[in-house]
Amino acid sequence: MIHSSYQDQHLIRLEDCTPILFDCIQAGPPQSLELDIWHATRHLPVSSNARSLRRYAAPAHAGYIFIQELGHEDLRALAQFELAAPVPAALSNHMRCLGHPLGGARRRDSGPAPLDASYAYPIFFNVPQAWQAQFNDWYDCEHIPMLLACPQWLMCRRFRLEEVTGCPWTHMALHYLSDLSALQSPERAKARSTPWRLELDLQPWFTFTHRLGMRLA
Repeated sequence: MIHSSYQDQHLIRLEDCTPILFDCIQAGPPQSLELDIWHATRHLPVSSNARSLRRYAAPAHAGYIFIQELGHEDLRALAQFELAAPVPAALSNHMRCLGHPLGGARRRDSGPAPLDASYAYPIFFNVPQAWQAQFNDWYDCEHIPMLLACPQWLMCRRFRLEEVTGCPWTHMALHYLSDLSALQSPERAKARSTPWRLELDLQPWFTFTHRLGMRLA
């Protein structure tokens, strides 16, 4: 195993993170107001006790992302989850998963509310059980500190995923950006070319998918 000596004085480690409900819908033709109304009024809410909900447009995937911070009392409602009928014809794909917190970090100068950043950038992985310890070490000890060296990379929260519907992934890194220039930053390029990262690149399971959401009011 290759370990990093990267310093992280510029960040604050996250503690006492809450679970989240990650909800992503993709619309196909015919797109209509019916889908928006169905999702907002019949499908989306878990319970009236959910503490906060943030909405994002995901134009690259013709859809929306919804991230709901959960209280532990809300978790019981997910056990009986079913798509609210009738399902609109415009709904072409749906993914919903429960995220159990694994930690993360934020920049010290990210301000009081990095959760309200302009962009959410979730990245999904399928990590075999035998590799999870090394994967977690790499992400927490090297990858997050290197990404957060970029001033526009405000925060990263990590989750172990439990499928509710349509989710084939085991882990999610949920990044918060103030500007899309972070994705082309030298800090990100450096974080993706370290010896530890290149070691993981050799593993056949080390593939991922992502979404990019723009915050909606």
